[in-house]
Parts: sequence; C-alpha cells; structure tokens
Amino acid sequence: MRLEHVSSGAFALVTTALRVVGVALYGASLAVWSGSRVEIYEFDASEEPRTDPRMVGSFDSLARCAALWDDHIYLCVSNRIEVANYVGSVQSSMGLSDAEGEPCAVAIAGTTRSGGGESFFYMQREIQIVR
Repeated sequence: MRLEHVSSGAFALVTTALRVVGVALYGASLAVWSGSRVEIYEFDASEEPRTDPRMVGSFDSLARCAALWDDHIYLCVSNRIEVANYVGSVQSSMGLSDAEGEPCAVAIAGTTRSGGGESFFYMQREIQIVR
C-alpha cells in the first residue's frame, strides 16, 4: 500500500502479508484487516515522511469493519462492537440484538464537548450513535 501526503506528494509504502479486506486511517495511525487478523501501523505524518511505517500492533480478529480513534480501534465483530487497544486487548464491548442485526460499517467523527468522539454504527435498518 502507498500512503501519500496530498499537498506535498511525499509517500511511504506499507507492506503486509494480509489479504486486505479494509483499511482505516486516523492521524498517523493506519489499521489494515483481513477478516481474521488486524495489523496497526504508525507513520510519520509530516509533509515529507522520513521513516517507513512501523507495525505497533497485530492480533487475531474476525472484524468485518473497523475504525480508529486516538489509541483505540473499534471493531465490528459478529453481532457486537468491540473497542480495543492497538494490541487487541478489548476494553469494552457492546452487543447487538438479533433484531438490530450485524454492523456493516463504523465511522467516528468530530469531538463531543467532553473531548471524545461520537461513534456511528450502521446496522441493516438504522444508524445508532454511541457515546
């Protein structure tokens, strides 16, 4: 994969053995997942990256989709949403009922008054905001 700084054109290459299903980017962190494994990389986010991205975490996960926020990764696994650190240790989990279905997308946008992000999870029929 190639990470490119939009304004300068400087780039860095990320090499992974995973068959990539999805990627998520937040600041200078990149998550790559395959449906069975997650790898998290950090890179130099300046206009002219000087170092290659380095892996800071790797763990097994059946995540269908994921999103990064600060030093956590939000993982949509089966009928639940897990919040884990960069080495895969689950900090919290939210189960969903059969009626709610399995989450198929996750996005975290903006900041709340308390400084945290709002998490939006899209299920089959509705969007749910989790704070």
